[in-house]
Amino acid sequence: IEVWLGTFYGDNPVHKAIAYLRRVLGDDLKSPRYIETIRKRGYRLVAKVAYPEDYRRVAAQTATWRNDSPYVGLAAFDSGHAGVFFGRSRATAELLAAMRHQIDNHQRFVLIVGASGCGKTSLLNAGAIPLLCQDGGFDGMHALALARCDLAGLEADDALIHLAAALSTWTLRERPVFAPEPVSELADRIRRAPESIAAAIGDAFRRHPPRELAEQPHAHLLLVIDHAEALVATAAHGHRGDNAFSDALHHLCESSRVMVAMIVRSDFYLALVETYPEIAARKLGEGHFDVLSPRPGEIAQIIRIPASLAGLTFEEDPHTAEHLDDVLRDSAKEHADALPLLQHTLQALYERRSCDGELRFDAYRALGGLEGALAHRAEEVFGSLHEAAKRSLDGVLSKLIVMQQDSESVSARRVEWSALDENARALAEAFVRARLFIGELSDGQAGFRVAHEA
Repeated sequence: IEVWLGTFYGDNPVHKAIAYLRRVLGDDLKSPRYIETIRKRGYRLVAKVAYPEDYRRVAAQTATWRNDSPYVGLAAFDSGHAGVFFGRSRATAELLAAMRHQIDNHQRFVLIVGASGCGKTSLLNAGAIPLLCQDGGFDGMHALALARCDLAGLEADDALIHLAAALSTWTLRERPVFAPEPVSELADRIRRAPESIAAAIGDAFRRHPPRELAEQPHAHLLLVIDHAEALVATAAHGHRGDNAFSDALHHLCESSRVMVAMIVRSDFYLALVETYPEIAARKLGEGHFDVLSPRPGEIAQIIRIPASLAGLTFEEDPHTAEHLDDVLRDSAKEHADALPLLQHTLQALYERRSCDGELRFDAYRALGGLEGALAHRAEEVFGSLHEAAKRSLDGVLSKLIVMQQDSESVSARRVEWSALDENARALAEAFVRARLFIGELSDGQAGFRVAHEA
């Protein structure tokens, strides 16, 4: 994906590139010293690869990222940071394949599921969407317009308002898909006649040049619904569901020119599919996509490649010969489900970089390492809470922490949401949103745990 960006050229350009490299290197096809041909499979490098001692600094001479920090802190990656979004190529390719399958089987819906902090939103926004929206799209899929429906902070019975606000932003050839009107009126119209959604989309595409559509049978309007857990997260929504929202989702997915991607925390997954049978039905096939934690090599890419593109380097400790990027990788791989906290630490190091762009050990130690950066963030989040929620801290910690009777060791355990009162839940939710706690589903029970036991 990172090389071809969804454009499939066949074997011929690869053969030409290898032939050119062999000419430049003076290599021989029959007795190769650099590139060997593997019959019916491809090529492999046979020369020994050696790195110069200062190879980590070479990247600074070819930096291509000029937009300040290549790290995003505790925020999710968006399309503006797609150029420094690395370490998720495999997951991006699998997500795009799932979307293509769901279009082919006429479900036109994918549910992206994962623990808080695992990178669900970033994967979609900075991994898949830029490829779908680029000229020509990806693997035949082309998002002609993108609408975002963020349900975070949803109040009772206003899910359809959020959805209508998102749909009102769709345009085709600079013309709105839905007739311009106040969002509340569009929501009312959808509530009264959800079938009007398909009619409006059909009219918009009939105005589109038919030749272009014939050449792009999988071109679509893309709708992203984020924080879908809000549909079932509060007592106000409970397990009653929102019939108008469900009906609207049904008619959207019934349109042959729509693709819907919904993101939900795994600890609310069961409640969501039980409350909204339409979602459970639509995700059949390849429509359930679990976002897993990155592997150690992928974590290394997350740390190193953005730094390289921004012309940054990592300090080598003169006493231990360790490089800071290696230390960060080893620390992060123990808690790979806390990616935003790694980004938070990297952003803090960037803000404290040397004048020549080096991320340094003294700044890392001043932060207290990854654990210290987390503690600082926890203090910020706690200070923002109302007093009743603050007073619940001891009770929440007593549920999370296990003291061993025969030693001074401390371990963490998982807590179910049903065990909390209103104030304790407010505190825990704030820590989940800040990616300090991890919301998850285990044995069918929604709960949370600490992101980092230190």
